[in-house]
Amino acid sequence: MILLSVGFESHVYHTPADTINAAQLKQHIQILASLGIVSRISEIDVLGDDPALQAKQYAEVMQVCLSEPSCKSYGIWGITDLYGSTTLSDRYPVILGDSLLWDSNYKPKPALKSLQSLLARP
Repeated sequence: MILLSVGFESHVYHTPADTINAAQLKQHIQILASLGIVSRISEIDVLGDDPALQAKQYAEVMQVCLSEPSCKSYGIWGITDLYGSTTLSDRYPVILGDSLLWDSNYKPKPALKSLQSLLARP
């Protein structure tokens, strides 16, 4: 049996205009499932200018994936802002990004806590 998979690459850099609509994402995943295609959140990172919005976006996308049996994985596009994808390393001094779950000092951000809270639910 051949298993087809679609990965959703989710880089939310211009909040709030660039946010992911959870209902629309859910609909896309359901359409793919009806075609026999599994989904995954292959990459997600969310600009952290507004920590509450960042936490909400991470959690909403995770909730959609958890609610759809055909969504098989959820991958975050890095660990710490120290080396994150929104870090501007092409200049000096380097400008650190703020789109991941741990800050540049490896301290957890509200976005991490929102995912932990969601995953702790029965």
